Amino acid sequence: PTLEISGLAAKLKNEGHDVIGLSVGETDWKAPEVFIENEYGALKEGHTRYTPVPGLLSARKSILDWMKDSYSFLSDYNSNQIILNPGAKFSIFACLSAVCDEKDKVAYFAPYWVSYPAMCDLLGLKKKPINGVTFEDKLSELSKILKEGIRLIILNSPNNPSGEVLNLIEMKQLGELLSQYPDVFIVSDDIYSHVYFNGKRAPHLLDTHPSLSERTVCINGASKNFALTGLRLGWTVGPLEVIKAMGKIQGQTTSCVHAATQVAFSKSLSSVKGPTEIQLNGLISKNKTAIDKLKTIKGLSIGALPEGAFYLWVSIQELIESKKISSSLEFSKRLLEDKKVAVVPGEAFGQEGYFRLTYSLDLKIVLEGLDRIEKFISNL
Repeated sequence: PTLEISGLAAKLKNEGHDVIGLSVGETDWKAPEVFIENEYGALKEGHTRYTPVPGLLSARKSILDWMKDSYSFLSDYNSNQIILNPGAKFSIFACLSAVCDEKDKVAYFAPYWVSYPAMCDLLGLKKKPINGVTFEDKLSELSKILKEGIRLIILNSPNNPSGEVLNLIEMKQLGELLSQYPDVFIVSDDIYSHVYFNGKRAPHLLDTHPSLSERTVCINGASKNFALTGLRLGWTVGPLEVIKAMGKIQGQTTSCVHAATQVAFSKSLSSVKGPTEIQLNGLISKNKTAIDKLKTIKGLSIGALPEGAFYLWVSIQELIESKKISSSLEFSKRLLEDKKVAVVPGEAFGQEGYFRLTYSLDLKIVLEGLDRIEKFISNL
């Protein structure tokens, strides 16, 4: 569904239509100026050749120091326990490849990022989405799935697409359950960790259960926290044997991360620590304005109040129940064709009756998009 919508949006743009893209997975923040200067400097210095597959030692140390500053439970980790990957998406794929065998079962909470099931399909893994309305529902469902037997669970908080964040109490309950199943490996997809509205960074499973670190990897990257989506720099911190296995996989697939980017990013970490207070406050303000506008649109409601990331998870269940629309895919296609607004249908994230909307762009563009959505619904 996502490819169908993005393909149609591109076609309409090429035909000269004024398409408002509220489907993108990035903010309108500019890249840190210091990084641009450091990247240019690194290229001028000749950092254009291969590096070791896991990354330059200096870069791994700098990024691990940033991780330790954010996560005290990583204080005893060393530079052999981190690998730099060409994007956090590949971090997840390489980890699944390293840990799982064909037909192993992989669980993840719904709604989920669209790439989780796709990666499982590519690797011949069995998908076990965890459904439920409340966290308690999902925890109960996970308990059943764990009893059936799974190899790995992927956690994503702040969540894409909903922006929901598991609090420390929920993390503790989750950790207590996972502690009962020592053969289950844990992937913590923390790519939105510092795009968080209620503190320095979002709560983490290892905050409450550091003993699970022996079977947990923490995946992060430059894309969301540093507004560097196009640089393709991710990293994985975790048990040594898993990091080594990921290195073997990466060495025979993508090889190293771009050398100049490694140098530039590691140097920039001395002055840039993630989203600035101004950036986060601006995002929070856009969030509130977009939600206030959505509440006035008949037929729509917010699926969850986001505490992080930069998406709204919008329910169209009222429209489906009243037979005005049949599915989130139909809604998204017709909205794009009729009003030239691109959103992502909920079925791509494993939850029908919703769509994902990005509010992190210029606020005028977001509000114009919402106005068009309102007009579209009024004509159904």
